[in-house]
Amino acid sequence: MQGGNTVSFDTSRFRFDPWRNYSGVVMEQGRVQLDSDWNEWLAQLARRTQAETLDILGRAAYPAATPFAFRIDFDSSGKLRIGPGRMYVDGLLAENHGDASTVTWDPALGEMSNTPQPPPATESGAILYTAQPYLPVVTQPTDGGTYLAYLDVWTRAVDYLQDPALIDAAVGIDTTGRLQTVWQVRLALVSSGASCGNAGTPWPGPSSGLLTTAPVNSAPAGPCCLTSNTGYTGAENQNYRVEIHTPGPVGTATFKWSRDNGSVETGVTAITPVTNSVLVAASQLSVLSMGRDQVLGFAPGDWIEILDDDLELAGLHGNLHRIDTIDFAGKTITLDSPADATKFPVTGGTMPYQTDPNRHTRIRRWDQSGKVYQSDGTTVVTDLGAAGSSGEIPVTAAGIAVILENGVTVSFGLSTAGGSFNSGDFWTFAARTDGSLDQLTNAPPQGMHHHYTPLSVVDFAAGSASDCRTPWGCECKDSCGGCCTVTRSEEHTSELQSLRHL
Repeated sequence: MQGGNTVSFDTSRFRFDPWRNYSGVVMEQGRVQLDSDWNEWLAQLARRTQAETLDILGRAAYPAATPFAFRIDFDSSGKLRIGPGRMYVDGLLAENHGDASTVTWDPALGEMSNTPQPPPATESGAILYTAQPYLPVVTQPTDGGTYLAYLDVWTRAVDYLQDPALIDAAVGIDTTGRLQTVWQVRLALVSSGASCGNAGTPWPGPSSGLLTTAPVNSAPAGPCCLTSNTGYTGAENQNYRVEIHTPGPVGTATFKWSRDNGSVETGVTAITPVTNSVLVAASQLSVLSMGRDQVLGFAPGDWIEILDDDLELAGLHGNLHRIDTIDFAGKTITLDSPADATKFPVTGGTMPYQTDPNRHTRIRRWDQSGKVYQSDGTTVVTDLGAAGSSGEIPVTAAGIAVILENGVTVSFGLSTAGGSFNSGDFWTFAARTDGSLDQLTNAPPQGMHHHYTPLSVVDFAAGSASDCRTPWGCECKDSCGGCCTVTRSEEHTSELQSLRHL
């Protein structure tokens, strides 16, 4: 929810708008409780916390209470490591809890910690760069080059498939999801001799993608439609999600969509090579569930995306496949083609071949199918039912609307000339059986929004790492790493002294 983010939870709609300046949600007696009200309240609080932290601490800073937070240096064996502590980036709290084997009691927070109060004089509990909790399968460079180490922070959705502990055995089903603040220390190659002041910003840029939604006024009204042939004509209330699959500019970027916010998903426990119904090499997925019912489940012909934590944390999309057949009794789904064994490795020498439980392999249903038309109803954008289809819909040029279903169209644009879309950009909008549709007009993506700050210029040949971090109260840093202006704490002290003389 933070910063306008919504995620792939089973939600009815997302209504938070910071421009309305709402500061709370008031429950009234005898009323129906809606998930959208609860989630709007969460978004209000999260936005207030983020904005307030940004206003007080600045764009990126670490507090005096955790002086070693995300400090980059080398250990005695030449391995890069990351110091424990807290840093605030664009108001988001990133916390490296450090090495679990070195924690001590922190009386200030009442927990075991590598950053007890008062702060220790020497650092303890740093973790290796290659042992980050949210950046799997990362290796330390061996080319002897110079790199900028930077911090990447964002908000991630976590549900019961990624954290089974969210299911209470007393209830037996998931009741809520979680928002997790993810941080990664990444390295970008820079020129030899670079410093904190001139290393630049070599991290990925923000998306330029925009989305506009609109109803098709001449949408055909079928026998199941509850409204006339204007606006949304579906028989169910929906919360649509449009998400960029392949990144890039118009002509390269593609998208997929869901009428249930991408929430129809299940875990995959095994991937076994088989031949499908037309005797073509394919994969069979052993899954945890076939879905809640025929509407919120899986069926032959559906497009599904196979993904896992490693791909998600690397900022990569999964692989789209079409379902060939389903065995409800055996809880297996046979695809129309083989799954990528390099992306989704399996273990065991006999069938079924088990997936890695630590990677939380899962599938998500997307609802695009058949021929996809422009808003004129005749011009075909792509045929997802054709042999060899990838399941992806091309992002069309500005002004060309694409029909999703039931009178709903979307069109794309770019906020900057020559810009591009990022994989994972998404938009959500609700459609209701009274014909109403949340209309977005050149709306930027609701997520995912990444936040960056430099940490260090690392010279692997020399085995040295400068400190590019900014302590709280320091407006900027000079070439020697010190504060180059009067600190906020000094300004505050000066103000207090002035007041005493009044």
